[in-house]
Amino acid sequence: MHKYFVSVVLADNSYKVQESIKRGSVYVPYDIQLSLPLFDGIPWINKSINDSKSSIMQDFYNASIQVAVNHSDRSPSLNNQLKGTFVIKRNDAFKSIVVKLIEFHSPAAHPTYSLRTFNYDVDTDRCVKLSELFKDQQSLGLLATLSQKKLLDNNVDLDDQSNVFVNATRYTANNYQYWSVDQNLLTIYFWYTITGISDGQQAVTFSGQELASLLSGYGKQLLKV
Repeated sequence: MHKYFVSVVLADNSYKVQESIKRGSVYVPYDIQLSLPLFDGIPWINKSINDSKSSIMQDFYNASIQVAVNHSDRSPSLNNQLKGTFVIKRNDAFKSIVVKLIEFHSPAAHPTYSLRTFNYDVDTDRCVKLSELFKDQQSLGLLATLSQKKLLDNNVDLDDQSNVFVNATRYTANNYQYWSVDQNLLTIYFWYTITGISDGQQAVTFSGQELASLLSGYGKQLLKV
């Protein structure tokens, strides 16, 4: 057995901070509660997760400061919150992690929901791109067509003719960067812009068998086809 098969999540690598920083005449409060996994003996995936954490927090700080810049003394008190939890979809020689984020900045009416995913092949010691699961560019284009159909079937309010929907679901590496594997199931997560900002990212799930004709040898092995 490969030595990494026994790797486990060592800890809930939590990061929590509550503070208020003065920007000009305004105090900017922060409330951050991030829970992230820490794997035993797999430094590369830990580094990838920590790099993403730094990016997530920097984006949050920037958004909080921007709200403070536009704040007036007559406005309600500022409130900036960032919370994150993680789910491990698969944890053997292939590790698939989804980090779910909730972010709120007053005076917004609703929080925003987003996520990050990490897909790591322990045997080859590297993060895997979705494109590696498919045979070629044509197969990725067909994946986009199948994804669009599932999204429309799952949400009758979507407009398949809108530029927002078309641009957000056509195949590009950016549109299809968030995905996870659970046993023989592949889930792809899309930007919230195709629905509403408070609805979170929309997702479609395929079995390996549904995608069999499009998959590379690696993709078939991963999705157990």
